[in-house]
Amino acid sequence: MTTVLLILLCLAVICIGGHFLSVYYTRKETAKCTAPGKMVTVHGEPMHVRVQGEGDGPVAVLLSGWSTAVPSVDFQPLVRQLQSLGIPTAIVEKFGYGFSGRTKVPRTVDNTVAEMREALQLAGVKPPYLLCGHSMSGVEMVRWSCLHPEEVAGIVSIDAPAPLAYTHVPLPPAALFGVQSFLCWCGLDRLLSHVPKYYKREDVYMNGFADLTAEELAATRVFQRRNAANSCCLGEMKLLKQNAQTAGGKVPDGIPVTMCIASDTKKNRWETLQPEEETFIRENNAREVVVEGLHNLQHYDPATLAREIAALARKKEDA
Repeated sequence: MTTVLLILLCLAVICIGGHFLSVYYTRKETAKCTAPGKMVTVHGEPMHVRVQGEGDGPVAVLLSGWSTAVPSVDFQPLVRQLQSLGIPTAIVEKFGYGFSGRTKVPRTVDNTVAEMREALQLAGVKPPYLLCGHSMSGVEMVRWSCLHPEEVAGIVSIDAPAPLAYTHVPLPPAALFGVQSFLCWCGLDRLLSHVPKYYKREDVYMNGFADLTAEELAATRVFQRRNAANSCCLGEMKLLKQNAQTAGGKVPDGIPVTMCIASDTKKNRWETLQPEEETFIRENNAREVVVEGLHNLQHYDPATLAREIAALARKKEDA
């Protein structure tokens, strides 16, 4: 028994020591990164909005997928393409993402949409908005359009499934989130992040971050460690099915929808998303475009995404 207690005590000391070391290095690394956009205050906490480019048409508001470490950097390959086409952009980093702080406000889709709208307004970004969302942010785009249709010029899905598809897609077990949170708390996740085989396994879905500059990639690594398994992201996942039901499957009439679907999704995961995906496309008269690449299309073919976004923006201008 004494031996077991001694081992447990040693493990506890290692974990606590790892926690404080991780906190120290994370703060040190983050201090070297300067927010490239505007910091605004929502619910008494900081939110980051990065506005880039100018133009007369609607602003392309880029909404990140779940647990994206630093959206203001992650979307830069797409932003650069949009700038070449004269489309202004705004990237809103939700609580728990990028340079934004964290909040204890429940992560319901209505709260999230309200926070993003307030952040945009405080940053001086006025509607109409062309909502361009990746992955799980499809839930937010549809709900936004239902709550405030007058603000939404159009919706572009960046491999974002129809919200109701999430009501039957299996989610990771809650215990897995607990394990991930513990690994981050004790610093083991930080240690593993320095092992090439560990992080390159995840980088495959980002095309190896091939279109990021060295500075952007360095910031991505810092925020991968800072924001991993934080309470806001975990809160979103826990409420995903509820939020999907709230969003529903119908966009208000008059709001055009373009579904950019990854070729990998179409080939390997489409059946899992049925029948909600086909129903959503049909009921919303959505334009379907299959784009070559894996799920994070902004890293695989940002040029095609930019052309589709620009086409929808100009269609709205001509209407």
